[in-house]
Amino acid sequence: MGDDLTPEAGPIEATISTDGSVPSLHAWLNDDYLGPLPRSAEGASFLLRIETAGLPPGHHLVTLAVDADAPALHGLRVTRTRPLYVVVSNDWDTSDNKPEQYRMQEELHERHPELLLTHFVGPYVYTDPAVTEVRRDWITDWLLGMRDDHGDEIGVHIHSYCSFIESAGIPCRTGPVYAENWGRPEGYTVLTSAYTEDEFTTILDRADEIF
Repeated sequence: MGDDLTPEAGPIEATISTDGSVPSLHAWLNDDYLGPLPRSAEGASFLLRIETAGLPPGHHLVTLAVDADAPALHGLRVTRTRPLYVVVSNDWDTSDNKPEQYRMQEELHERHPELLLTHFVGPYVYTDPAVTEVRRDWITDWLLGMRDDHGDEIGVHIHSYCSFIESAGIPCRTGPVYAENWGRPEGYTVLTSAYTEDEFTTILDRADEIF
């Protein structure tokens, strides 16, 4: 089915091949009689065409018979769906990515030019002392390039890293945590619910200010 983003797929078409001895084929869509099917140019096959305009989503049954009053000799289930959209995103759990991770995202665009990525960037890119200013500038240029060259979206993804939380003027909490820290800087697995609503509003404002 079409919508504002995806055009209607068009009619359902099929060729039914026979051994040439079948005098005629009649078709039904669910309980609606479609009539006799036209033969192909070579004569041994029949052409089925079902207009999909107005056909609701769901499973539909196409049945065939040699005559309008004959029992069905074959059934085919046709499924009509609404468009399926796949959202591809990257959550920045750390302050930087490995070179191959940047490259893989670039390759996605090379192989699928129509694909849009959503980059949920961690604001700790700009507060982590392990990320140099030169590196931060490179990351920024890379992100903006992905947006400007490919139409990618840039969002925000927050872990409660102390370098970022403290840059908002809020004391960093060390608990409660939802998992072990996996060797990452302090605050990574601290629940954001450790902060009050006012504090977290300040944290979001800080993220917006940074990037």
